[in-house]
Amino acid sequence: MVIFHLSQFKHEHFWQCLSRLNDYHAKYVLFMDEKWQICNVVLEGITYETQAIHESMCYAGLRSLYVDDMWDLF
Repeated sequence: MVIFHLSQFKHEHFWQCLSRLNDYHAKYVLFMDEKWQICNVVLEGITYETQAIHESMCYAGLRSLYVDDMWDLF
């Protein structure tokens, strides 16, 4: 069960959103989640525009990627 939530702010760049996620995980190293859980939180928290950009980079969409491929993309 994931114990955090990530939301990309309206005019925030994707890399800034991921930077906040990395800062969060640096503080709470003991509560490390699985890669698939973190990827799911990122997908739920990014804006529609960011999601559309990432979808355009994938042939069958983001959710069709394997966890390691999605991790590498992020």
